[in-house]
Amino acid sequence: MTPLERAARRTFHSLRTRNFRLYFIGQVVSGAGGWMQLFAQSWLVFRLTHDATPIGITLGLQFAPMLVMGAWAGVIVDRFDKRKLLIVTAAAAGVLALILGAVTLAGVVEVWMVYVLALALGVVTVFDNPGRRAFVAEMVPADDVPNAVGLNSTVFTAARIVGPAIGGVIIAGVGVG
Repeated sequence: MTPLERAARRTFHSLRTRNFRLYFIGQVVSGAGGWMQLFAQSWLVFRLTHDATPIGITLGLQFAPMLVMGAWAGVIVDRFDKRKLLIVTAAAAGVLALILGAVTLAGVVEVWMVYVLALALGVVTVFDNPGRRAFVAEMVPADDVPNAVGLNSTVFTAARIVGPAIGGVIIAGVGVG
């Protein structure tokens, strides 16, 4: 076995666990989609207002719940089944995205609607983030936890780069609605 093969096995060894492998793939799609939505939401607000200030307000509303409730959300999340919690938060985030898409495509979207949906998504994210991080440790054997946590962090970071890039390509190709 070459040193490169050994390094690849060591880097991805937690993916041997089927459930983590499925979760990992889902995280790639979900993470990129979330950052695509954030990019598109900001672009939409700018198209509606032609002003950067409402973009800052939108982002502030989306991330304020984490600032205000983040410290306690992990304590609350620890009291629930992580799998069920993540199903609920993913469904809630999906519904919020569908609502934003529907009002945008219907041509009735207004900035206040984006504000409300951004705030609601922020509340969902407050519970989703610690749930996702804690769930990783429950899916793999104890000796694979550091590797799984590292891979999970890598996916999150990569999604922050890839998601907005894909969102920009889509907006350039078809617009925001």
